[in-house]
Amino acid sequence: MHSRRTQSSTMEMLELRGAIEKEDREVINAILAQLADGKDFREDHVDYYVEELKQKPKNIKINNFITPVIDVNKAVRSGSKPAVEEKIREAAHLILPGTFNDDIVGNYVDAICEAGKRKRKEEEEGKSEEKGVKDENGVETHEPTNFKSLQVVEYFHHSFRLGGCWVETEERTWSSTKKEPEMKDALNKDDFVASISTANARYEKAVADRKRKEEEEEAARKIQENYRRYLMKTMVPVRYCLVPLYPLAEIEKSKARVTNLVVANQRLDRDLTDLDEKIGLLVRNRINLQDVIADKNKIRDEEAARLSREGSLRRKDRQQAETLEQMFYHLQTEPAYLVNLLEARNSAEVEKVISTTIAPSFGFLTEKREEFLMARLLCEIVRRDLDEIIKPEDLFSSRRTPLIASLLTDCLFDSINNRVCDALGEEMKAFFTTESRENQAFNLDPIDVYVSMYGGVKPADAQTALEDEKVKEVLEESKSFLAEWSERFAAAILAKHQIPRSVKYVLLFTADELRRRFPAASLPDQQKAVAELAYEAWIRPSLLNTRHISTTTGKETTDEGMAKMIAVTKFMQYAVANRGYGNAKWYLSSLNRQIHIINQQFKNFVMESLDSVQYLGDLYDGLSEYTHYDPARRPVLALPGRTIVDVINSVKQNIAPMTVALSAKPFRTLVESLNASTADDERTMVLYLHPMSSSTSYEDEEKAAQARKEQQEFVNAKRFIVDLLLSGCVGSSMPELLEFRATPGVESTHDRLFNDQPKFENIAAKQAEISNLLDSLESSRRVDADDGYQHIVTDIANDIRLATARRKERTAQRKSLEESEGRLRKQRDELAERLNQYEVYLDTCLENLSKTTRRISILSTTEKAGKISKARTSADTRQSHKTTVEKLFRKGVLVDNKIAGAEQTRRAAKWSVEFSRSEKKGVFDVRVLDGKEPLGEYTVDFQDLLQAQYRSEKQYSVKNSLVFSINELIAHINKKFYGQ
Repeated sequence: MHSRRTQSSTMEMLELRGAIEKEDREVINAILAQLADGKDFREDHVDYYVEELKQKPKNIKINNFITPVIDVNKAVRSGSKPAVEEKIREAAHLILPGTFNDDIVGNYVDAICEAGKRKRKEEEEGKSEEKGVKDENGVETHEPTNFKSLQVVEYFHHSFRLGGCWVETEERTWSSTKKEPEMKDALNKDDFVASISTANARYEKAVADRKRKEEEEEAARKIQENYRRYLMKTMVPVRYCLVPLYPLAEIEKSKARVTNLVVANQRLDRDLTDLDEKIGLLVRNRINLQDVIADKNKIRDEEAARLSREGSLRRKDRQQAETLEQMFYHLQTEPAYLVNLLEARNSAEVEKVISTTIAPSFGFLTEKREEFLMARLLCEIVRRDLDEIIKPEDLFSSRRTPLIASLLTDCLFDSINNRVCDALGEEMKAFFTTESRENQAFNLDPIDVYVSMYGGVKPADAQTALEDEKVKEVLEESKSFLAEWSERFAAAILAKHQIPRSVKYVLLFTADELRRRFPAASLPDQQKAVAELAYEAWIRPSLLNTRHISTTTGKETTDEGMAKMIAVTKFMQYAVANRGYGNAKWYLSSLNRQIHIINQQFKNFVMESLDSVQYLGDLYDGLSEYTHYDPARRPVLALPGRTIVDVINSVKQNIAPMTVALSAKPFRTLVESLNASTADDERTMVLYLHPMSSSTSYEDEEKAAQARKEQQEFVNAKRFIVDLLLSGCVGSSMPELLEFRATPGVESTHDRLFNDQPKFENIAAKQAEISNLLDSLESSRRVDADDGYQHIVTDIANDIRLATARRKERTAQRKSLEESEGRLRKQRDELAERLNQYEVYLDTCLENLSKTTRRISILSTTEKAGKISKARTSADTRQSHKTTVEKLFRKGVLVDNKIAGAEQTRRAAKWSVEFSRSEKKGVFDVRVLDGKEPLGEYTVDFQDLLQAQYRSEKQYSVKNSLVFSINELIAHINKKFYGQ
């Protein structure tokens, strides 16, 4: 109370001073009366009061809010946030004692600093014509100024309604006349109050939004739980719909074809990758061609077999199928299970888990619902990271971000996500072309460059290294390369790439969670965390994906090219995080300009992409965790039997870490009841996914069976009733419909429309069956005859009402599947073309390596050509070659002889060594003899020699008896057996 009184009195004293200078007696009388509270104030003595006051105002000290506001401005200038926080606390408790909130003091600091920047920017813009405030590159430079070292006296200008005063910022004396220089870009009391009020308003809005969201989620959860509880009583397996059955069958087959294409393409892609690696080895060594051709033939045969099975649907056991349907439903809709599985595996096993378990469980993302549920799984990973961090910026270094990156860059998402490399086609081709054409060294460490140039001699420091002109040249060229390509890649991403829907969903979820969990965090910090997640989880992994790069550039990547790409993406990572080079790497500080530019552009790019979405559910047309499942239209999952077996085995083997929560016990029991052998088939199973009911916890199997039986009766009754109506039977009520006597025309229509259903002798037989079903349902209290079976009539009416909407959905679903199928067939054609190219290449190799077709490079009529031809023919037909240990040692082929008796060197030198072809091509038998006495028999596989050579090994040991030089032994065998 005292502080507010002091503040008010000081303000009135300042206003009194202004009134005295203007000789405004009316204001003087009013202020003096107010200051005296009506006591001891006499209006006829005003002239005396004024004369006294004119003599003493300069001795008045400023002890109110002006002092803390000046302190805040000085702290803002210093750039020290702790100092700003300290001064804000002092000022706020004095100026706004009732509204200061210690929980969001960080927000206050950010708000005040932002206000200071705006003030400075406004003044700089106003004077930009007089003074240059930008460097030659157009980048703003704000070098900190040490005001104390300049010893400049400044004056803080405070304005009020009757004038103003100028307060000296050090001694805090004041004057009513203008003093210069004024404190530049200073915040006044109004600026301070506005910044604090804005921060308070943002915080209150965040708290209100969080509370409202929690209330909405709780309400939705209760509605969903009650709705599901009702559905479990009334609609356990619903397979009935007024939409004609043939579109459903068509969708089943289309779904099966798409799934089979996905699986077949993935297998073929893996096989071709393996074949490509083997061909690479073949190119280097030009032998064992028959093994590569055998692999190629195997791939071709398997591809033909997979194509012949495409679309083959398997008749399934109902009970086993229902268990599978429930398992896959809960794997899709409860992401905790699969996230637990991912976290239980090491990084080397993650890719396998994704391809064999996660991708099939989500139907390889061939439909929008599956993509949405996969996005929820990614959000579950983010949620776990958010549970462990204490501030938004910690999300950048979270340990689970690589998991998100692995999922998003896996081929699982290839068909739906816009790959980053696709947007950078021209830049990628230019980058790898430049990289292969330019041979200059790329190194950003001058000490390392110096050591490489001068044979291991290490300089004292970076400064010493850079005194060498060659080192300096390498560093400058490397910096120029890094700056150029980082800007080019960033510009192409911002201009051409659209963040995919699934990635947007994760980023929006993250932004919402950051606002909810960290309401005290500033908006820039939250946006920075989201932008960093976008880069670390999506952009950077995509740029480093060799499969994406090879597809875009049309050629394989090189180690040197990928090393440079890693350096460029690492630099862009620093830029997105706004981390520049400081004193430790001063020689790279010139790159800070690019860092500043990329940081602002990328953050704006991400936030603008997200701002276009008003509500998270809009990305997937309203799908949410409460609306993705409709029991009347169960989602379809079509998978090959072998793929289902892989999922079952993976889940059963890891069920313990997947179901650590107590609430997961029913799911664990469900999985343990599965038998993988029943699904071990190449044909496709079509599953209609649905959750476990409350009675499907396997504690009361009899009750679950009864619920299924009742529901099936309800569905059959509805279907048969609609059959009667569509055939032409009439009646104003259910009893009248059941008593209707069918005419021959009605009977004929019925036979024509429903001849594919279980055959009834006539309509009367179907009416009798309906009556039996209604009696059974009435006994279980599902329907009531007294109200004319209103429940079943209402259900049929709802189906009719929704029929049009469901037809539209089926049409959209069919169109989506057709597009996916077309895209996958195009991908398959590309893979088949790759296989064809490999076949042509291998056939050419086979022809070129055939000694009978080898052409002589000189005229065949010459004597030299005849000798060469004869030597080659001899090599082709040679079955064995005999030499001695001494000759092998002399030629460097044999390095060591450890056979018993080898210590007698003279005798051992005369031992014979016989190489001979075995039945298997490329494998040689080696015999060591002392005269005619065999000392040892060994086998040398030429492929083993080549692989050892590829691993840069020098020696090859045979049964710890003979040690050969790998290079010399390869040359020896080539010369003696292949004429090379």
